[in-house]
Amino acid sequence: MNSILIDEFGKNFGKKAQYLVLSPGRVNLIGEHIDYHQGKVLPCAISLKNTFAGSIGKDYIVDGYNLNSGRKYSVNIQDSCLFEKGATEIYIYGVCRAIIDSGYFIKGFSFVIGGDLPMGSGLSSSASFSCGLIELISQMYHLNIQKRDIARIARLAENKYAGVPCGIMDQMAIVFGKEKRLVRIDCRSLDVDYCSMPGCISIVVVNTMIKRQLAKSEYEKRQIECAELLKAIENKYSSVKVLRDVNYDMLNSVKGEVSNLAFKRGKYVLDEMKRVDMVFDSMNKGDIESIGRLFYEGHRGLKDEYEVSCEELDLIVEETYKFNGAIASRMTGAGFGGCAISLVKKGYEKEYADFIMKKYYDRFGKKCEVYDVGEPQEGLSSMKL
Repeated sequence: MNSILIDEFGKNFGKKAQYLVLSPGRVNLIGEHIDYHQGKVLPCAISLKNTFAGSIGKDYIVDGYNLNSGRKYSVNIQDSCLFEKGATEIYIYGVCRAIIDSGYFIKGFSFVIGGDLPMGSGLSSSASFSCGLIELISQMYHLNIQKRDIARIARLAENKYAGVPCGIMDQMAIVFGKEKRLVRIDCRSLDVDYCSMPGCISIVVVNTMIKRQLAKSEYEKRQIECAELLKAIENKYSSVKVLRDVNYDMLNSVKGEVSNLAFKRGKYVLDEMKRVDMVFDSMNKGDIESIGRLFYEGHRGLKDEYEVSCEELDLIVEETYKFNGAIASRMTGAGFGGCAISLVKKGYEKEYADFIMKKYYDRFGKKCEVYDVGEPQEGLSSMKL
C-alpha cells in the first residue's frame, strides 16, 4: 500500500512526497459514551488504518486525492468555506484552521490518502483522518506537535468545524496506541497507562454495515439528558462539575427530581466507569471469565439504560456468547449501527467469522463484514521519505 500511495502522489501532483503517515483506527473495549463525562476509557489502536503521503505547497490551497474512492479535494484554508455536512473537505479545512487556532503557522500542501479503515463504521475513521492529517502537517512544516496536542487539535477540528460534539477518547487512543497493550485514558487529566491483553485473546470486529444516521442526533440527546441530571446534582453538591464527580449516593438523592431517562443515563455512566477499572485489572490478571461478564454487562447497559444499541448489534452480541470459542462481546462506538467488538480465543477467528456472518444473514437477510483485528497495534506514526 505504501509504495502505491507514494506512486499515486507523484502521478497526481507531479512531485515527490516528503512524508508518509500511518494513522490507525481504534476499538474501545470498555467505557463507551464515557469520554465526554471525563471518565476513564479502555481502547486500543488497531491494524486497520488511514495512510497519508504528502508534500508542502507554496500557497494556501490544500489539494487531496483519495486513492480508494478516486475523489479529489481542493480547499482554501484562508477562506471561510461552506461545505456539505459531513464532507471530507470540512475535516481538511477544520484540521488546518484548528492548527492555526492553536498558534501555529501553516500554508497549503498536497496529500494522497489510502488505507483499509472503513468509513462510518464506528472504528473512528474521522478521528484517524484528523490525527493523521495533523501529524502530516506537523512533519511537513516542522511544527513538532506533541501527541496530546495532536489529540486536542483533532478534537477541536471535530467540535468547532465539523460540528461533532465528540469527546477526546478516539484521538487519544489513536496517538497513544501501543502494540499488544490496551491504553487506559483518563479523559479529564489526559493521563494514560497500559495493561497487557492475555495472549489467548484475539480481537474481532463485526460491522453491521448500517450507517449510523441516528448516532449524531441521539448522541446530542444523551448529552442533554445527562445535563439535566447533572444540573439537579450540582444544585445539591457544589463540588460536582461533571458526571465523573458523581457517586451513587448523589445519583439516588435526585431520583425523584429528574426524568426516568436522565436517571437511567446517569446510572449507566456510573456503572460503566466502574467496569473500566475492573476490566483493566481483569486483563492484567488474565481473568477471562470476568472479562466476558463485564463486557456483557456493559452491552446490556448500552442497550437498556443508555439506549444506543440496535437489533443488529444485539444479535451479534447474543449469538457470540453462544459460540464455543467466544470470550466476550459488546457494541463499540456511538451505536445505532456501526460495529460490535468480540474477543475470541486465538485460532477461532475464521470459525467465528463464518458463524456470526451466517447468524446475521439468517436473521436479517443481509451480510455483515468481519475484521480479524488480532492484537492491539502501535498508534500514530510517520516517516520521512
